[in-house]
Amino acid sequence: MKTIDRFDAGALAVWGLVLLASFILLGYLAANPRKMLWIETGHPSAAYGAGDEWLRKGEYAKAIREYERGRDYFKELYEKDRLDGHRKQIASGMLRLANACCVKRGTEALAQAVRYYDEAIALERGMSEGQPYLARGDALLQLERYEEAAASYTEAIERGRGKTSLRAIYGRGVCYAEMNSPERAADDWHFFLRYSNGIAKNELERIAALPESGNPHWKAVVGGALLLLGEKSRALSLLEEYTAAGADDRFGKYLLAEASDRPFPEDEGAIGLEQCFPSKNEAPRQLGSAWFDLYAAQSGKFLLTAGLSSAATGIALPQAAIRGKNEKILVVESAESRSCALTIELDEGKNLIEIRANRQAGSDEEPAVYLHSLELRRETEINDE
Repeated sequence: MKTIDRFDAGALAVWGLVLLASFILLGYLAANPRKMLWIETGHPSAAYGAGDEWLRKGEYAKAIREYERGRDYFKELYEKDRLDGHRKQIASGMLRLANACCVKRGTEALAQAVRYYDEAIALERGMSEGQPYLARGDALLQLERYEEAAASYTEAIERGRGKTSLRAIYGRGVCYAEMNSPERAADDWHFFLRYSNGIAKNELERIAALPESGNPHWKAVVGGALLLLGEKSRALSLLEEYTAAGADDRFGKYLLAEASDRPFPEDEGAIGLEQCFPSKNEAPRQLGSAWFDLYAAQSGKFLLTAGLSSAATGIALPQAAIRGKNEKILVVESAESRSCALTIELDEGKNLIEIRANRQAGSDEEPAVYLHSLELRRETEINDE
């Protein structure tokens, strides 16, 4: 039999010790999975998560250092392979860096945040449905660079959905007010008041302090803000003057009814598209995101019928999502306007509804979905026919 020399025996012993240590380490990690973070967080791909943890603790310098480490790692990968996923990770790092600077505050930090937002937007213009433009506008507003902030908010309004768009409309109104253009601020804040819930007290106070202008909605805007602040008598006076002047504004009439404790007529029948797109009223309109308010004398179920069409081609058909108390999805199949009906539940009083086009998978472009008409009827009326 061949004997094992001393070198072979030593090597086997070393390998045996390595295997034994490996098994012990794996057993320890299996019993203590949190310790895996010691290994995982050391890799640059985990730097964003580590930065998020530092930011939550208020350690801005450490958070920024981790975000830079992650960004540089994905930059190196992207320079080699040009993969879209790695480009998006770079943009994500830029957004994290910008957000950290905004949380840190201070003139220099905010100016740096704007530069990071610019870099992120240049890499991925369609990202996050307008959120980077909103955040960039907020930073510019704090820097008192009002014209630039207003332009950034406009981008957020055009690209954004839901609350992002509404927040941008409020911010742009602030810019207009600071630029001594109260008539333009009144237009934005009229829309913001109409389609927002849970507005902060400081925002209402700012709106209520808007100087009088030639905008016909001014009295509705200031009166509406005063009403929400609980100053009913001052609000009532302005709203009565507004409606007495012949303003054809359903929202203003609703505010007056609220201020005077009177019932407001329930919606039924056709709803004009100017209710969904206050700044424009041509039909059909391409959907990004649209808002409309519906009024019910009593809570119940209603049938909402939307005339929709699509110019999209391909296998994946675009969708329209209608969001009230719940979200319902409609598949838009035809290039011709087709009636799409669905049941929605409305509460007594004012109900906010959003209708938006869902982006197709893998696309950053707005789907070509068009809104032609809207109609509302209470279900009990349909059942009686």
